[in-house]
Amino acid sequence: MEGQSMIRTLSPYLDQGRIRIFCINGVQSDSFANKGAHPFHRSWMQAQYDAYVANEVFPFIDSQCQTPGIPIATLGASLGAYHAANTLFKHPDHVKRCYALSGIYDMRDSMDGMYDDNFYFNNPVDYMANQHDPWFLHQYASCDIRLVTGCGPWENSGPTYRMSEILRNHVGIRGRALLRKRRTTARRMRTQRTADECGISDIRYEDGSSLKKILQGKL
Repeated sequence: MEGQSMIRTLSPYLDQGRIRIFCINGVQSDSFANKGAHPFHRSWMQAQYDAYVANEVFPFIDSQCQTPGIPIATLGASLGAYHAANTLFKHPDHVKRCYALSGIYDMRDSMDGMYDDNFYFNNPVDYMANQHDPWFLHQYASCDIRLVTGCGPWENSGPTYRMSEILRNHVGIRGRALLRKRRTTARRMRTQRTADECGISDIRYEDGSSLKKILQGKL
């Protein structure tokens, strides 16, 4: 986020104490991307990461914000989008907003054809397609889930639309798969840039929403 100037853009809200941003390391090189490990070790590592987020990161955020159970928003791109969405889907009582950009929500290609429970419960297209637990469905109803994709030459929108369809048809979530066209100029990208055009100041969409508003909790 800092490399894309998002921290600088949100600095007025950070300085006022209106929002706090926590960035945590992933374990992708030790989990799904670890081709030197057995596939079941990869899925086990992902399960351990999810437990770490729930048992250590959430309490840390609560303590830092001095507000137990404070609603959390997750944000990520590509594999970060997978983690952002997976964390909300697994813990909708803590995570109430998710902003997932150009994500991948089916990790089967990382498992060499193998499958176990650790993988199932961390592969959103699978466990969300079978999610009928009333408690989870009640929690999802109060969540704001944004799955974002583009249509540029390097973009694969298929995973985003598939996940959005699962949320809509199997879980009953009115999630939005936001399609944003990527152009070669800032003017056509619908992206507002700072004066020096070095970083993104905000991303605005046709429905009136923006990344700033989502992070501020106004949507």
